[in-house]
Amino acid sequence: MINDIKMTIQLNEKAEIITGYKEVEVIGKNWFDIFIKNEDHLEIMKVFKDLINGHIYEWEHTNIINCKNEDKNILWSNNIIVSDKNTILESIGQVVE
Repeated sequence: MINDIKMTIQLNEKAEIITGYKEVEVIGKNWFDIFIKNEDHLEIMKVFKDLINGHIYEWEHTNIINCKNEDKNILWSNNIIVSDKNTILESIGQVVE
């Protein structure tokens, strides 16, 4: 789970297994800097901006890198948490296998 300024606020057990990181290692850090290759940043940032602007990509394939710098192709189911003032609080990406 990441917030609207791209900071990791939660990494569940499945994400720990896939990425090789422990939650404590990534909390408070920029999710994109850790898990997205530099050459993919622009494309993934477009998806993230769309998401926080309310466009939900029901299914999205994304390449991420794990702690060993290996590519992992992930199918995500995305959603957002919105405050009572209609402000985006968090983005939730669920890995679908």
